Order: sequence, then C-alpha cells, then structure tokens
Amino acid sequence: MDKQTATKYVTIVIDNLEGGYYHPDMKSKLKGGELMMDSGETMYGLDRKAGAPGVTVGASQEAFWRTIDTYYGKHHADTAYYADMAAGKKADIPATVGQTLKAYAADIILQLFNDYATRYKLDPSAAQKIFSDPALTLQFFYAVYNGPVAFGKFVEVMNDAYSKGTQDARALYQLLQAKRRTMGSGEYGNKLYRTGADKIDQIIKKYFGLDYADGTASATSGGSGAKWLLIALAAAGVVYFIIKK
Repeated sequence: MDKQTATKYVTIVIDNLEGGYYHPDMKSKLKGGELMMDSGETMYGLDRKAGAPGVTVGASQEAFWRTIDTYYGKHHADTAYYADMAAGKKADIPATVGQTLKAYAADIILQLFNDYATRYKLDPSAAQKIFSDPALTLQFFYAVYNGPVAFGKFVEVMNDAYSKGTQDARALYQLLQAKRRTMGSGEYGNKLYRTGADKIDQIIKKYFGLDYADGTASATSGGSGAKWLLIALAAAGVVYFIIKK
C-alpha cells in the first residue's frame, strides 16, 4: 500500500478511534486521569514511552517526535492542550502541523503493519483481499493499534476463513468483528474492544457507505467524546506496552 492511501486510513482511525495529545504531567489534573495508568507522552495513539522502539526509532518516528517537541514541548502540564489534534485550534499550532504529523503516523503504522503481517504470516492472497475492501483495510489498520498479539489473532481468523473459501468481504469483516468483540482482558478490556467494534461499524458506513454490521452492536457504545478519548488514549498506552513486550 502506498503512503498516501495509508495516510487516508490512519487519519480515519486517528480522528474517530484514537485522539490527540497527552503528557503524563497532565495526569493528576485530569478527571479520570488514573485511566492513563503508566502511559507516556502520547499523540494520535502513539505512546513515546511504552511504544519504544517501534514508534520512536526510524526516520518517520524521529521526525514525528521532533515535531511534537517543537510544538508541544512547552505545554506538557497544560491541560488546555489535552486531546489537541493539531488541527489549528491553538494559535501556536497551525493545522499544517497536524497534516505533517498524520503523514508521519501513517508511515509508522504502515511499517508496523508490514512487520506484523510478516511475523504472523498473513497469507498474501488474504492481504490482497484486505486491501481491496475499505472496511477490511480499516479493520487491519486499527488492528495495528491493538498490538501485535491482537493483530496475530485477526490474522488467524482471516487466514483460516480465506483458506476455507470465504472470500466475501462482508462475511470476512463480520468474522473479524465477532473476534474483536470477544477480546480484551477483564470486563474493562473487553468493553474497549466491543466499543471499538461498534465504532468501526459506524465509521465504515459514514466514510464508505458500507453497512456490514451484523446486528450485535454493544449497548455500551457511544458516550461523551472527552470520555471516549480518555479511554482511547489509555488503551493506546496498553497497546504499546504490549508492543514493547
């Protein structure tokens, strides 16, 4: 997949499932800040502390955090910058910064996708099917954020179904969603996955006009944007802690 297309999908994930800026110096000042646990400085779901070296080492990785230092370095403890998306809402951070950061983030996620696909032996034909359908593509780009172990589980589902003759994109998507809704450690972890699955159903309908939902949406989906963002950022910290392992 080319970087321009990757940027399109990663931007959708960032805008709808991940979120903006966070620094540990904000934790004690945020209501519900304990959800962030040991998360490090985070932007667009990429955790500088727990995600090392995958999200810190490399040309795009270093450029990403160098840009963060330039524009957010003086705002580590300022909760007014919490969840900022670098979308031009802060006078000292123009929207062009967000565009640049998202391009770097897309390259990082694409690198991780390729790494995980190789590590967990994603069938080349199944990979072609994934990239031929926007819902499947989004599903697997978001799977990168879920960490390598989770990504491997999605690969198992995809490889198994595809090898047995299931090639309909909607059917494959529903199998992946069914798997997603069973994942996560404990009630809290499982809720994150179930809520994420519900949001993916909504996203593919909004952006691609695809109604692949199987009617099993969780009653716990939705909620305030700020609350979801806090949970999403906390989940990102967990994801990249797993990556580090």
